[in-house]
Amino acid sequence: MKTIHALLEDVRKKLVETGTRNRLIHVNRRTVRGNLLNIINERSDDIFHIIRVSGKKMRFAGKGEEEDSDAGGVVLTEIQDIEFDEGRYTDSVLETPLTPDALQKRLLKLFKDSKTAEEEQGINILYLAMGFLQWYEDKNSTVLRESPLVLLPVALVRNDRTSTYDIICRDDDIVTNLPLQERLKLDFGISLPEIDDSSEWIPGDYFDRVRETISERGRWNVDPDGMQLGFFSFAKLMMLRDLDPENWNEQSLLDNKLISGLLADGFSPEPSIFKDGDNLDDKLSPEKILHVVDADSSQTKVIEEVRSGRNLVVQGPPGTGKSQTITNILAAAVHDNKKVLFVAEKMAALEVVYNRMCKVGLKDLCLELHSRSANKKTFLQGLAETISNSKGVKSPNLDTEELVKARDELNKVSNLLHKPLPKRDYAPYSVLTELVSYVSKNTRAPRFDATHLESITSDQESEIFEALQNYLDIVSEFGFGSDNPFRGTTNLDLQPTDLQRLLDDLKGATDSLSSWTSFQSKLERAISPESLLTLSSADSCRSIFEYLQRAPVNSNQFISFVYANKGIARFEDAVCHAQSWVNFKKEISETVTENVWKTDLEHLRSPIVKGMGSFLSRIFGKYRSASKELGTYLKSDLPKSPEDRLKLVDAIIEGKKKRDLFDEEVEFLKSKIGEEWRGERTPFTEIISVLKWLQGTSKEFAEFTSEKLKGLIGQETIRTFSAQDFESRKSSLLESFQRVNQRLGLSDLSEESVKDLSLQDLGTRIKAMMQNPDTYSLWTRTAFTSNRLIELQCGPLLEMIREEKVSLSSAKTELGYAIA
Repeated sequence: MKTIHALLEDVRKKLVETGTRNRLIHVNRRTVRGNLLNIINERSDDIFHIIRVSGKKMRFAGKGEEEDSDAGGVVLTEIQDIEFDEGRYTDSVLETPLTPDALQKRLLKLFKDSKTAEEEQGINILYLAMGFLQWYEDKNSTVLRESPLVLLPVALVRNDRTSTYDIICRDDDIVTNLPLQERLKLDFGISLPEIDDSSEWIPGDYFDRVRETISERGRWNVDPDGMQLGFFSFAKLMMLRDLDPENWNEQSLLDNKLISGLLADGFSPEPSIFKDGDNLDDKLSPEKILHVVDADSSQTKVIEEVRSGRNLVVQGPPGTGKSQTITNILAAAVHDNKKVLFVAEKMAALEVVYNRMCKVGLKDLCLELHSRSANKKTFLQGLAETISNSKGVKSPNLDTEELVKARDELNKVSNLLHKPLPKRDYAPYSVLTELVSYVSKNTRAPRFDATHLESITSDQESEIFEALQNYLDIVSEFGFGSDNPFRGTTNLDLQPTDLQRLLDDLKGATDSLSSWTSFQSKLERAISPESLLTLSSADSCRSIFEYLQRAPVNSNQFISFVYANKGIARFEDAVCHAQSWVNFKKEISETVTENVWKTDLEHLRSPIVKGMGSFLSRIFGKYRSASKELGTYLKSDLPKSPEDRLKLVDAIIEGKKKRDLFDEEVEFLKSKIGEEWRGERTPFTEIISVLKWLQGTSKEFAEFTSEKLKGLIGQETIRTFSAQDFESRKSSLLESFQRVNQRLGLSDLSEESVKDLSLQDLGTRIKAMMQNPDTYSLWTRTAFTSNRLIELQCGPLLEMIREEKVSLSSAKTELGYAIA
């Protein structure tokens, strides 16, 4: 019991929201927006007497100035008349700081929101707050908090005469602001007085008691006549009190096994009173079944499980009979002398069951504890009516013997002829009847394999036949849609406005395609007299143009012999050796004489190397004679250091090797280069650049001859070609296709799919769409019906119909015979 008590106490603490986000703790009375309405120039005691004690209606008056459009909202400044009439405190008008128009808008919103809350939750959350406690969270705080002290339950009612809204007081209890009471107790040790709501009670006395309670708080104050109409939820307060064991007689809440199972101990598994395959007629006799509304077998099982005392959860989508089941459970429970508390999150769920109980004459069994009409007066009236109507009611004598005999006889016949096959919803009789019908008509055996449909239900079979009939009707009238320009469209729900926008997109695609094909034709004719007009051929054309633009200067001068020798490895090596020798000779020609290339200088390396490592070797060795000999081949003075002299000797030796390689290839190069041969003056660098350029050609150049390339290089169309312009035009074209594709969902118009399509054929199809938009609806009807058949696993039959293996007239027979 301690565990349950602690759990309940923990839940109750969580239900008390004491933060300033709770409007029962703090209300921003200065806000210009929100679901609230400030009341001005009124006194709480007078208003309380008029609408609570006297039970009168009050109307609202807008006393605000004209709305300021620059302020972004309505004016909320209080109006202080120069000559204030005291009689305004006791009249039937509540004054507000809004303009009349703004007031009516605010009242309409409050009325709608309060009505919605009542309809959905069954509780009122609209209150007239009277008096506000003005307090600070600590001594240093500069933020003023304002909390309502008295909350009067009210309702807005429409005045049919003035088409405005009046306010009336509801016959509900006035309760203490419990969250504020808890906050003051926890933070400041202050006990907020209780509201007794007796006939003599008035707000002014309560405000005086609050002033006494907070008297030691210097800056705290009570605004007795501050009033505000707004939403304050006490739903958690009601739950808080319901969960207080002290509000229950004899501690029944703590001893309740259901509460213990839900919060602490859980529930032990209980075997069902019904086993799988049980016949309910064998388990339940008619005199024990208490159904006030229709119930099928599954619902009957639930009802009897509940009557046996089991705790269970029943789940099901809307329309599966849960409310009927609940109605029967309630009626059976009352018959078994039990009391039932029926709760639901939404008021609508309560009303459905209540209305069902009323329709079957069981209204007197129902007592509304939590609804729009559940106040003390109606509660007591309902209780009195039930007690009064229960007098003199006698239990009927029911003789079920004849009913049992008739039931058993009917069950016997049904079981013999119509018991469903295992895992089927049809009996052998229905299948045999259908097969006999086909055989008697000499129907040809079906070719459609319906094995995968062997476990379908009768409803599913009907659904398949309906889908097939819809498809046959469409195809019979309009064909299969293979010639429809919208064929392949997957967006099948375009509205008239969408189709109008589609026409604009099709027009844009047509214009873009026309511009592009003209542009592409010009490019392709520059290369070949034949225009393929596909995006793939356009990309190939672009590659060719970009490559031709990269042709080296003077390419035409050398392209003939280079093109003829581009695949010969020796030719490339020979040209490279020649270029290396010519470049080297040019670099060193100002340093050495020409006759140096006729002499071998290898013997000079060793003395110079020795001279690098020893000073004596440079004086007494061969270093000086070697240096002297080296100097005879130079056009300028010898280098000073041995290292530099060695570098020069090595360079000359290396250069001689380059010259020897060149000399070896002279006759070969002369034969290959022909008229362009100039010996060492031949422009080997330009020849190599042309060779490298030709070696980089792609497959698009496979059929190009050297003369063809010579004709293309420098051509005006190629010379002025811009890859950026090409991509811009292509992107514009693809974007126009994409816009159409987004409307229609055509995979044919994706960038990947369209690249190999004939742009001329595509243009013809798009024009057909634009000129015949009505064919869209024909395609959608065909697509909807064919897609439905595929969803119902009849795709193979659909293909047989399209391939004319099954005629339209025999398709339904083919399907029915195959399924049977």
